[in-house]
Amino acid sequence: FLFMQNFRQISIEDKQLFEKYYGGRKISSYESFSNMLMWQAEDKLEYAVINGFLCVVGINSVSGKRFSYMPVGGDDSALCDTVFALKAEYPDIIFTYLKKGDTDKLNAIFGEKAEISEERDLFEYIYEAEKLRTLSGKALHAKRNHINKFEATYESRFDMISSENKAELEAAILALRDDPALEENKTMLVDEDAAIDKLYENFDALGLTAGVLYADGNIAAYTIGEMINGDTALIHVEKAHRDIEGAYTVVNQRFITEAFPTALYANREEDMGVEGLRKAKLSYSPLPFDKIYSAKINS
Repeated sequence: FLFMQNFRQISIEDKQLFEKYYGGRKISSYESFSNMLMWQAEDKLEYAVINGFLCVVGINSVSGKRFSYMPVGGDDSALCDTVFALKAEYPDIIFTYLKKGDTDKLNAIFGEKAEISEERDLFEYIYEAEKLRTLSGKALHAKRNHINKFEATYESRFDMISSENKAELEAAILALRDDPALEENKTMLVDEDAAIDKLYENFDALGLTAGVLYADGNIAAYTIGEMINGDTALIHVEKAHRDIEGAYTVVNQRFITEAFPTALYANREEDMGVEGLRKAKLSYSPLPFDKIYSAKINS
């Protein structure tokens, strides 16, 4: 079967290879190459091509458990052998970030040996982009009030970031680093700062877009994203100054409006089971969830 030396760390040089294998698939945020590169160090992500499938494996930084993404790009007839090859290398491996179509395939091949679980903390929040631009309707009335108050309080400016003015983004990233001493950040075991730095370092090569919001000339918020699947704005990072009321609401609306005017949907990723994040993401009235699953294949 496999040997560890076949697996390589994901690096920026692998972008084209990943796009080739994921090209025929409607990807989730987890499967965007930027996301994998961003969290490569945190999750020790490595890949190999096995039986024509691109296989990405990692180690969950919180639980320490070995996991695999759904193998992609190969012929379904070789999927069973590929799963068993991964299990031979890592007997306790869990397949995760799975979509409904993936679990259907695993059920068809492995039947009751496939132990499938819904992963609520990983469900993605997808929104109609136009609703985030206009904030129309009763459900988003409070968001409009936040924006009006912000505009009345501050002289604001929103700068789109390109390779020419990237130093603005770097300044914003450094200015809005979370204070590790703050109580709510003690639960965040992930090294988000390093992941954001990885996006910044590879900003041009990844084809990312970003924006920085200013209030009275001071950095109020920044955000980084990209288009996926031809119709969806994927928001990787959004940070705002905790003392500037309305900054999150304003940067969210300005970015989707100015950076992604043609996007039909916005993917704002998962809530990781963090209560405050869940509440904030639900408050924007998402579409019905694209559920995410994990699977353990029992021998």
